[in-house]
Parts: sequence; C-alpha cells; structure tokens
Amino acid sequence: RAAALPKEAPPRDADADAALALALGGFDDPRLPLVLDLGCGFGTSLLSLSRPAGPVGAGLVPPRCNLLGCDSSALKTAFATGTASRWGTAATARFASASAERCLAAAASSSTSRLAGVLVQFPTPYRAPGGGNAQLPTREEGYMLPPSLLAEIAAALRDSGGWLLFQSNVEDVAVEARAAAERA
Repeated sequence: RAAALPKEAPPRDADADAALALALGGFDDPRLPLVLDLGCGFGTSLLSLSRPAGPVGAGLVPPRCNLLGCDSSALKTAFATGTASRWGTAATARFASASAERCLAAAASSSTSRLAGVLVQFPTPYRAPGGGNAQLPTREEGYMLPPSLLAEIAAALRDSGGWLLFQSNVEDVAVEARAAAERA
C-alpha cells in the first residue's frame, strides 16, 4: 500500500514569487505562447503536452509553446521538474510551487509571452451546501477555484485571446464552474 505524502504548508509568498521568476526566466524562448496548469500536481498533463508526440495536433495547444505548471506542493513540482529534466523538455516545461493566483499574476505580468491557455483539472470537489463531507472545503473557503480566481483567469484570457480548459469528475463541480466561467 502506498504511503500518503505528508501535508505541506503552502509556499510563502516570497518563495513562490522567486520560484515563478525562476520558472518564467528559464524558458529557452520566452516569446513563445504560454500555457498554465493551475494545480498541476505531479505535472502529468503538462509533461504529456511537452513531448513531441503530445496532443498538439488537436489545435488547442500551440505546437510550439512554453508550459508552466503551478501547485502548492513543493514535493509535486520538484517531481515534475525532475521528470521534465529527464525527458529533455525542461526548456519548455517548467514548474513552480505557488498558488494559482500568484502563478496567474506572474504569467499575466510577463511582457514577453502571450497567455495562450489555462488548464484547471480535477480540483478537489467542494462540500454540498448544508452538510456533506466535512473534510471537503466549502465553495467560499479553501476551494481551489473560487469565483475571484475564475474572474482573474477570465480577465487574463480576455486580454490575450486564450482559452480555459476545466475538467472535473464531479458533475456538480463541472456544471457550476462552467456557469461561473461564462459569467466572469
């Protein structure tokens, strides 16, 4: 049986900002369009996109782009960074331990690349109103995709003409996130 990862404290703002600056400054060609994966975990989605045989032909992800994954877990982003290095894709696939909000702000303020898209995949579902699993966050507190973050994503993508890919295996979360994104 696999052991659970230890619970980590979120990165301090200064550490997150330094990690983001290092990641954004580490691309071989910083002028390429940028795709973010907010809450990337071990980076599997971005790592698969970084491979030459990845699903770039579908038209969603530009064939040549920079990929930045952010997660609050330094252990997970270190794993993803190591994998990108071993696979030889670290020139275009970078990872940083930072909140989604800090990652989005750093990418939006980058003057060298256009934000092509944002991935938000399988966020922890929230607790049903009036009860539900007490271990889950409420919509208002602790949920990975609060309305304020969706509004920031929408504003950044409106400015750049980019896209948002949201996935959830919980239908209520997916339906509500889509409605919130369309309102934003």
